[in-house]
Amino acid sequence: MRFGPNPNSLQVPRQTLMKFGMAGAPSSEPPPPVDPVYQTLFDHTTATPTPVIEGVAYTLGILFAAKVAGQIHGITFYRIDQDATTSRTVALFDNNNGLASAALVTATSTETPSINGMVYVPFAEPFTVTPNAPYVAAVHYPTNYVVTGGYFPAGPTDTPSFVIPGTTTDLTFFGPGNGRFTDNFLFAYPTNSYQGANYWVDIKFLPD
Repeated sequence: MRFGPNPNSLQVPRQTLMKFGMAGAPSSEPPPPVDPVYQTLFDHTTATPTPVIEGVAYTLGILFAAKVAGQIHGITFYRIDQDATTSRTVALFDNNNGLASAALVTATSTETPSINGMVYVPFAEPFTVTPNAPYVAAVHYPTNYVVTGGYFPAGPTDTPSFVIPGTTTDLTFFGPGNGRFTDNFLFAYPTNSYQGANYWVDIKFLPD
Protein backbone atom coordinates (compact mmCIF):
# COMPACT_ATOMS: atom_id res chain seq x y z
CA MET A 1 0.00 0.00 0.00
CA ARG A 2 1.27 3.46 -0.91
CA PHE A 3 0.96 6.33 1.56
CA GLY A 4 1.00 9.97 0.62
CA PRO A 5 0.20 11.63 -2.68
CA ASN A 6 0.71 10.02 -6.04
CA PRO A 7 4.04 11.40 -7.32
CA ASN A 8 2.56 11.61 -10.81
CA SER A 9 0.03 14.12 -9.54
CA LEU A 10 2.47 16.47 -7.84
CA GLN A 11 2.05 20.11 -8.91
CA VAL A 12 5.30 22.02 -9.42
CA PRO A 13 4.98 25.76 -8.71
CA ARG A 14 4.93 27.86 -11.87
CA GLN A 15 7.75 30.05 -10.49
CA THR A 16 10.01 26.99 -10.34
CA LEU A 17 9.15 25.98 -13.90
CA MET A 18 9.85 29.49 -15.15
CA LYS A 19 13.19 29.55 -13.28
CA PHE A 20 14.39 26.56 -15.26
CA GLY A 21 12.80 27.63 -18.50
CA MET A 22 10.16 24.93 -18.33
CA ALA A 23 7.14 27.20 -18.60
CA GLY A 24 6.48 30.00 -21.00
CA ALA A 25 6.18 33.49 -19.63
CA PRO A 26 2.82 35.20 -19.96
CA SER A 27 2.33 36.33 -23.56
CA SER A 28 3.44 39.90 -24.19
CA GLU A 29 2.52 39.89 -27.89
CA PRO A 30 0.06 42.57 -28.98
CA PRO A 31 -3.43 41.49 -30.03
CA PRO A 32 -3.87 40.75 -33.73
CA PRO A 33 -4.64 43.80 -35.88
CA VAL A 34 -8.25 44.59 -36.62
CA ASP A 35 -9.15 44.63 -40.29
CA PRO A 36 -10.08 48.14 -41.45
CA VAL A 37 -13.74 48.79 -42.20
CA TYR A 38 -13.79 50.37 -45.63
CA GLN A 39 -16.62 52.52 -46.88
CA THR A 40 -17.98 51.93 -50.38
CA LEU A 41 -20.42 53.69 -52.64
CA PHE A 42 -22.66 50.68 -53.27
CA ASP A 43 -23.92 47.50 -51.66
CA HIS A 44 -22.03 44.87 -53.66
CA THR A 45 -24.15 42.02 -52.30
CA THR A 46 -27.24 43.29 -54.13
CA ALA A 47 -25.58 44.26 -57.41
CA THR A 48 -27.61 42.83 -60.32
CA PRO A 49 -26.38 44.83 -63.32
CA THR A 50 -27.26 44.08 -66.92
CA PRO A 51 -24.40 42.61 -69.00
CA VAL A 52 -23.67 44.41 -72.27
CA ILE A 53 -21.82 42.28 -74.81
CA GLU A 54 -20.05 44.58 -77.25
CA GLY A 55 -16.82 44.74 -79.18
CA VAL A 56 -16.35 48.40 -78.28
CA ALA A 57 -13.84 49.62 -75.68
CA TYR A 58 -15.07 51.97 -72.96
CA THR A 59 -13.69 53.72 -69.93
CA LEU A 60 -16.42 53.62 -67.28
CA GLY A 61 -16.44 55.45 -63.98
CA ILE A 62 -18.20 57.11 -61.07
CA LEU A 63 -18.21 60.74 -59.90
CA PHE A 64 -18.14 61.11 -56.12
CA ALA A 65 -16.69 63.03 -53.18
CA ALA A 66 -15.69 62.28 -49.61
CA LYS A 67 -17.19 64.59 -46.99
CA VAL A 68 -14.28 64.02 -44.61
CA ALA A 69 -10.52 63.53 -44.86
CA GLY A 70 -9.33 60.01 -45.59
CA GLN A 71 -7.66 57.70 -48.08
CA ILE A 72 -8.86 55.72 -51.08
CA HIS A 73 -7.18 52.32 -50.99
CA GLY A 74 -8.33 50.99 -54.33
CA ILE A 75 -11.08 50.58 -56.90
CA THR A 76 -13.60 47.81 -57.44
CA PHE A 77 -15.52 47.02 -60.60
CA TYR A 78 -18.00 44.44 -61.83
CA ARG A 79 -16.83 41.88 -64.37
CA ILE A 80 -18.89 39.26 -66.19
CA ASP A 81 -17.79 35.73 -66.98
CA GLN A 82 -18.20 36.40 -70.72
CA ASP A 83 -15.27 38.81 -70.40
CA ALA A 84 -11.97 37.16 -71.36
CA THR A 85 -9.88 40.09 -70.09
CA THR A 86 -7.32 39.04 -67.48
CA SER A 87 -5.95 42.50 -66.63
CA ARG A 88 -7.08 46.08 -67.06
CA THR A 89 -6.23 49.57 -65.84
CA VAL A 90 -8.08 51.39 -63.07
CA ALA A 91 -7.47 54.99 -62.08
CA LEU A 92 -8.55 57.86 -59.90
CA PHE A 93 -8.99 61.27 -61.55
CA ASP A 94 -9.47 64.79 -60.31
CA ASN A 95 -12.84 65.88 -61.73
CA ASN A 96 -11.18 69.12 -62.91
CA ASN A 97 -14.51 70.90 -63.49
CA GLY A 98 -15.59 68.10 -65.79
CA LEU A 99 -12.60 68.51 -68.09
CA ALA A 100 -10.20 65.75 -69.07
CA SER A 101 -7.33 65.42 -66.62
CA ALA A 102 -4.36 63.18 -65.95
CA ALA A 103 -4.82 60.27 -63.58
CA LEU A 104 -3.86 60.92 -59.96
CA VAL A 105 -3.09 57.24 -59.33
CA THR A 106 -3.40 54.06 -61.41
CA ALA A 107 -3.28 50.31 -60.82
CA THR A 108 -3.58 47.14 -62.87
CA SER A 109 -5.93 44.27 -62.10
CA THR A 110 -5.16 40.56 -62.18
CA GLU A 111 -8.33 38.64 -62.99
CA THR A 112 -9.65 35.13 -63.34
CA PRO A 113 -11.76 34.92 -66.50
CA SER A 114 -14.45 32.74 -64.90
CA ILE A 115 -15.23 35.26 -62.14
CA ASN A 116 -18.62 36.96 -62.28
CA GLY A 117 -18.92 39.79 -59.76
CA MET A 118 -16.95 42.55 -58.08
CA VAL A 119 -13.15 42.62 -58.46
CA TYR A 120 -10.99 44.71 -56.11
CA VAL A 121 -7.81 46.37 -57.37
CA PRO A 122 -5.71 47.93 -54.55
CA PHE A 123 -3.46 50.92 -55.07
CA ALA A 124 0.23 50.49 -54.27
CA GLU A 125 -0.20 53.34 -51.78
CA PRO A 126 -3.47 54.80 -50.46
CA PHE A 127 -4.43 58.14 -52.01
CA THR A 128 -5.35 60.97 -49.63
CA VAL A 129 -8.41 62.89 -50.78
CA THR A 130 -9.46 66.48 -50.15
CA PRO A 131 -12.83 66.65 -48.36
CA ASN A 132 -15.75 67.63 -50.64
CA ALA A 133 -13.56 67.69 -53.74
CA PRO A 134 -15.04 65.73 -56.69
CA TYR A 135 -13.14 62.72 -58.03
CA VAL A 136 -13.80 60.15 -60.73
CA ALA A 137 -12.89 56.49 -60.22
CA ALA A 138 -12.60 54.74 -63.58
CA VAL A 139 -11.95 51.36 -65.20
CA HIS A 140 -11.02 50.56 -68.80
CA TYR A 141 -13.17 47.84 -70.37
CA PRO A 142 -11.63 46.56 -73.63
CA THR A 143 -14.95 44.78 -74.32
CA ASN A 144 -18.15 43.80 -72.49
CA TYR A 145 -19.35 45.70 -69.41
CA VAL A 146 -22.34 46.02 -67.10
CA VAL A 147 -24.87 48.79 -66.47
CA THR A 148 -27.97 49.58 -64.44
CA GLY A 149 -30.01 52.28 -66.16
CA GLY A 150 -31.76 55.02 -64.20
CA TYR A 151 -29.92 54.09 -61.00
CA PHE A 152 -29.15 57.61 -59.82
CA PRO A 153 -31.91 60.04 -58.87
CA ALA A 154 -32.09 63.53 -60.30
CA GLY A 155 -30.12 65.68 -57.86
CA PRO A 156 -27.38 65.49 -55.23
CA THR A 157 -27.70 62.62 -52.79
CA ASP A 158 -25.71 60.95 -50.01
CA THR A 159 -25.10 57.25 -50.28
CA PRO A 160 -27.08 55.55 -47.48
CA SER A 161 -29.77 54.49 -49.97
CA PHE A 162 -27.09 52.73 -52.00
CA VAL A 163 -24.85 51.10 -49.38
CA ILE A 164 -25.33 48.10 -47.12
CA PRO A 165 -28.27 48.76 -44.73
CA GLY A 166 -27.19 49.75 -41.24
CA THR A 167 -23.83 51.18 -42.31
CA THR A 168 -22.76 54.80 -42.28
CA THR A 169 -20.82 56.57 -44.97
CA ASP A 170 -18.80 59.71 -45.48
CA LEU A 171 -19.18 59.55 -49.27
CA THR A 172 -21.56 61.48 -51.49
CA PHE A 173 -22.79 61.69 -55.08
CA PHE A 174 -23.61 64.78 -57.12
CA GLY A 175 -26.63 63.90 -59.23
CA PRO A 176 -27.86 61.83 -62.17
CA GLY A 177 -24.56 62.29 -64.04
CA ASN A 178 -22.57 60.25 -61.52
CA GLY A 179 -22.07 57.30 -63.86
CA ARG A 180 -19.43 58.28 -66.42
CA PHE A 181 -18.28 56.79 -69.72
CA THR A 182 -16.21 57.47 -72.79
CA ASP A 183 -15.81 55.22 -75.81
CA ASN A 184 -12.14 55.03 -76.62
CA PHE A 185 -9.77 52.21 -77.42
CA LEU A 186 -7.26 53.80 -75.02
CA PHE A 187 -7.83 54.44 -71.33
CA ALA A 188 -9.18 57.98 -71.02
CA TYR A 189 -10.92 60.27 -68.56
CA PRO A 190 -14.69 59.57 -68.80
CA THR A 191 -16.68 62.75 -69.39
CA ASN A 192 -20.11 61.54 -70.56
CA SER A 193 -23.18 60.33 -68.67
CA TYR A 194 -26.47 58.80 -69.79
CA GLN A 195 -29.84 58.76 -68.06
CA GLY A 196 -28.61 58.16 -64.52
CA ALA A 197 -26.77 54.96 -65.48
CA ASN A 198 -24.56 53.15 -62.97
CA TYR A 199 -21.61 51.18 -64.35
CA TRP A 200 -20.74 49.67 -60.95
CA VAL A 201 -17.31 51.18 -60.52
CA ASP A 202 -16.65 51.66 -56.81
CA ILE A 203 -13.91 52.58 -54.31
CA LYS A 204 -12.68 51.49 -50.90
CA PHE A 205 -12.44 54.53 -48.65
CA LEU A 206 -11.03 54.72 -45.13
CA PRO A 207 -11.75 57.95 -43.22
CA ASP A 208 -9.13 59.41 -40.89
